[in-house]
Amino acid sequence: MNKTSWHRLQFLFFAISGILFSSANAQEIETLSQAQWNIPRSATTIIGMPAIQNTVRKYQATSGSRIHIRYAGGDEGTLWVNELRSWLVSLGVPSRDIELLPGASNPEQLELLVVNPLKSSR
Repeated sequence: MNKTSWHRLQFLFFAISGILFSSANAQEIETLSQAQWNIPRSATTIIGMPAIQNTVRKYQATSGSRIHIRYAGGDEGTLWVNELRSWLVSLGVPSRDIELLPGASNPEQLELLVVNPLKSSR
């Protein structure tokens, strides 16, 4: 194998690895849109929201995990994320296991991620 072929093979390997890594990370993040949230809220409707349902299920399946919630910030984002945290606590998730992280790029959605204690998503 000549040097040019070897470099092409390396490039292809890293390109495929990057695609697989980014798609695996994208699958772990659950998004909750403003449209999904802007309904009359009760325990039943909160539990029925797929992003919350999937996040709580992943959290419960991984001992010692934490839930990271990324939000856009500002007054509206802060109110929204704090209300969601209150609902999660009422559903049995300890508040110490919920971390609120400002800086989401889309102000019309929250990003929920279950983080293994040995791996950090920051």
